[in-house]
Amino acid sequence: MLKVRLSSFNKKTLSLFIKYVYYKTNSNLEVSGRSLKSRKSRLTLLRSPHVNKKSREQFEFYSFNYLIICNTIFESEILLRLLRSKPICVKAHIIIDF
Repeated sequence: MLKVRLSSFNKKTLSLFIKYVYYKTNSNLEVSGRSLKSRKSRLTLLRSPHVNKKSREQFEFYSFNYLIICNTIFESEILLRLLRSKPICVKAHIIIDF
């Protein structure tokens, strides 16, 4: 069984790539997937490098995650070929279970 965890900061790009994967893998194949919990991280910076420590600026970053599961070797080969054409902003983590 092959599991691929996709993550991206851009939700629209991730959802379009997931639709592309489901479109390319025919409905005959058993490729399932589910949305994972999105993560939020904050970054705080000082506005002035010299004085006014109270003056700060905060930025938030959201990371959206999705999990795709393949049960057979044939589906796994198709999925790995599709991952070669993924967008730059989408990261793929491949997990192999026996």
